[in-house]
Amino acid sequence: MQFEEVVEAQGHLIDSHVMEEIFDKVVEYNSRFEVEQFRIGRTNSDASYLRLKVEAPSQEVMDHLLQQLLGLGCSPVDSGDAQLRKVERDRCAPEDFYSTTNHRTLIRHGQQWLEVENQRMDALVTHPDVDMLSFTGSTLVGKQAVAKSAQTLKKVSMELGGKNPQIIFADCDWDAALDATVFGIYFNAGQCCNSGSRILVHESIADKFAAAVVERSKRVKVGDPLVPGVQVGAITTTKQLETILSHVDAARKAGARVVLGGSRIDTAGMYIEPTVVTGVTRDMAIASEEVFGPVLSVLTFKTLDDAIELANSTLYGLSAAVWSKDFSTCLTAARRIKAGTVWINTFLEGHAELPFGGYRESGIGRELGRFATEDYTETKTLHMHLGERTDWWLPR
Repeated sequence: MQFEEVVEAQGHLIDSHVMEEIFDKVVEYNSRFEVEQFRIGRTNSDASYLRLKVEAPSQEVMDHLLQQLLGLGCSPVDSGDAQLRKVERDRCAPEDFYSTTNHRTLIRHGQQWLEVENQRMDALVTHPDVDMLSFTGSTLVGKQAVAKSAQTLKKVSMELGGKNPQIIFADCDWDAALDATVFGIYFNAGQCCNSGSRILVHESIADKFAAAVVERSKRVKVGDPLVPGVQVGAITTTKQLETILSHVDAARKAGARVVLGGSRIDTAGMYIEPTVVTGVTRDMAIASEEVFGPVLSVLTFKTLDDAIELANSTLYGLSAAVWSKDFSTCLTAARRIKAGTVWINTFLEGHAELPFGGYRESGIGRELGRFATEDYTETKTLHMHLGERTDWWLPR
């Protein structure tokens, strides 16, 4: 049973930071919220306004939560006969971002999804006062956002999907490459645009390396991420869990071998076993489509050219890694791989000074570093004349 209250906050002091505090406080009390109305005042005389429905697991929790929200400037209101719908978890998948179902849209805020009317989302993306649009999410939604923002020719920055390869040569640092492979695919339960979801292994070591990956994967602990020692948490939605399992099943039917995992764990929660799929070929969907789960695809190559061709065989180009003790091999591969970031003998390292972003359908623009500053600013030329004018268009 859920206990519901509608609260509102308004005034000059209710800025975006206070709104975030309100949202975070609801989450802290293991409760959920649905935004009904909100606006951010643009001037000192233009007050902000927030109205949201809060769902708490018990009346006691609701009472304590309301006391906290009162301290943040909220006050309960009588919802009357308003028809307030619950946001179903299954509708939280990224493709619902611009869903026209009931003319509503879901926006991610931290670990919660806010539901607003599509008219308001369209207004945000198309409004002439919004100078720049930055989005992180699926390629599908990114394309939709770019298409809508074209109405006002605003600047856009898109950090989208990826099918990121780690290329493992025979002379690699074996233990380091193994550890990076396991970390790369199971980090965030594989629900990461930068996930190392496929490895391309030289055929001379492919069987041995895949077997070693399987053994290490067996040691990965899956469960509640708040429990010490757990390394892989749950899948975000039922729909995404079904999508992941369907990818595994399709690969099996296409002739690949699921040598580890491939099933949902029989326990409370949406957990999937760490999964390794070998015998994957480039024509299989699992070799090129973003699975977004703890599923590793293993492909093999003969030559450097083969590896580069495989690495570039998807529509994505977010990141990649090259593992070899031959620095010439690493640099040659790095130059030819179509990806925004290429790690050499490491994976998923980053620094604030280094730009991050993708080629092709992995995005537009860059985050971090000087290039990110350029994305979020405009260049202006200021030309000024000083002193007496010496050049006249018409004779004086």
